[in-house]
Amino acid sequence: DARDLPWYLLVTGQSLDTQERWDWNAEETQQTTERELSYDPQGYLVELWQPESTGDVLLAEGSLFPTVSSTRSTVVVDLSNGGRLEILYSVEIGVGPEPSPPVVRKEVRLLEEAEQQRFLRALQRLMENQDGVQS
Repeated sequence: DARDLPWYLLVTGQSLDTQERWDWNAEETQQTTERELSYDPQGYLVELWQPESTGDVLLAEGSLFPTVSSTRSTVVVDLSNGGRLEILYSVEIGVGPEPSPPVVRKEVRLLEEAEQQRFLRALQRLMENQDGVQS
């Protein structure tokens, strides 16, 4: 039984650069710790690993495809070793930092005089050579 072994889950986003490691407390029959993960609309690769001194061993893997719902939902992940992993989750969209404003390219010759001067000062600052040649 996997609960008798020390093991951990790696949850990796399919389209996002996100990965979380969730360690299993072997004394508990189920994990009750809530964890936060960035929502990936293409789902996640879930891997079950056992740590060993010679290198960690992949025990099983499966795919998790959560649906957007503010209420708690349960999904069962079928693992490659024939086992099943039940995950209780909820998805919250729109929570987090404000996105950065878009960068707008402008033709320098068409800028107002004040904007042209600001650009020129920034360019001159970049060209300052305080630490010698090629610094």
